[in-house]
Amino acid sequence: MEYKAFVDEALEKFKSLPEETDELYKRYFVAMPLQEMAEKISVSKAGEKPEQLIKSNGEALRRKFDAVFWSGGETISDSAKYITVSPIESSNLENRMTKSGDDKLAAFLNAYSRRAVQIDIPKGVEAKINLMFINTTSPLPIQIIVNVAENASLQMFEYYSSGATERSLLGSMHEVKVGKYANAEINVLHNEDKNTYVVGWSKAKIEEKSNLKINFVYNGGTFTRSRNRVDVAGLEANGEVNELIVSAGEQKMDVASNVINSAKSSHAILESKAVMMDKSVCVLKGYASITENAAESRSYVNERGIILDKDAHIDSIPSMSIGNSDVKATHSSATAPIDEESIFYLMSRGASELEAKKMVVSGFITGMIGKIDDDIVREIVASIINEKVTTRNYGFVPKITTESMWLAGSVQRSSSIFKGHYKYRGE
Repeated sequence: MEYKAFVDEALEKFKSLPEETDELYKRYFVAMPLQEMAEKISVSKAGEKPEQLIKSNGEALRRKFDAVFWSGGETISDSAKYITVSPIESSNLENRMTKSGDDKLAAFLNAYSRRAVQIDIPKGVEAKINLMFINTTSPLPIQIIVNVAENASLQMFEYYSSGATERSLLGSMHEVKVGKYANAEINVLHNEDKNTYVVGWSKAKIEEKSNLKINFVYNGGTFTRSRNRVDVAGLEANGEVNELIVSAGEQKMDVASNVINSAKSSHAILESKAVMMDKSVCVLKGYASITENAAESRSYVNERGIILDKDAHIDSIPSMSIGNSDVKATHSSATAPIDEESIFYLMSRGASELEAKKMVVSGFITGMIGKIDDDIVREIVASIINEKVTTRNYGFVPKITTESMWLAGSVQRSSSIFKGHYKYRGE
């Protein structure tokens, strides 16, 4: 497709598509001022390199980043041999999985993104990549295209930060392809400030006997809308999506994810947990689909929410479509206020109210953080969440310390997810 025709179609779809197209979710979404952001992108000038933000984030995270991106440019390490950046043009639109008609967010990012970050891991290569995306007053919409070739392995960390002095936007579109017998773990941490709107869109395809795990941590931004779709398309392939939402103040989070089993003996897991404080709002929309030719597959959707303050609110909407009877599949959802009896008991043993609440939160989310295989990223996530539960603040990096690792404990692996379900007891 010619680039001009591609952009023209994206603009038309962005203007015409509603905020939500799915009938199931039309009453449950967080409205985003995308038109306002589109106008700002159209007239904004590329900001200067946010050197102080890059320096302070890098030092606080104690992590060397292979590439850093902001609205006006990027810095790529000399050692980052698997990363290339280019303008979006006709030559890199071939074989794209995302169509502008898929969703208003997809159309928005297709219309206004100007750069594509291409990550290509060659056959048989093991790679670790760290990326930082920084939003300033000039909005940053960007696209990340990941290809993990046959027998290759990728462990990637994406850190999203911001330093906006007025309302701005950080938007990212992902397309991930994992080749045969390959393995990939992608850890995405959102820690934007209160002036930032967060827009996320991702599509992934997993081929035969390969594994993909994506861990999303939504901690920052005043408004967040994220759409994620993982197609477990290969024989005996495994796809796992883990979402952790920690929301405070008047943050609003809207996260919709879809896992698809479209091949025999494929396994797909979607697990979401939300911790809600103050007057924050969260909409969790988890959907699983098993196609007709996906016999002997397993699919699991699990959504859980805990409410720490009476004015916080969560809507949890799990759903599932099954096209083959020879499968294991289940979905569940549960949300509740924090257990006051547990708080009273812990306080009677000498803990303060805050310490007691942190203990309860710890028990609730410990397994989610423990699913992050990257030790350093796990420590970063635990420290940031510990700070937020303690102070209700976000958008900055606290001291990274192993003292916060009480949040990251043992993990319930996919082999045991069906054991407690009434349909599969005794198996």
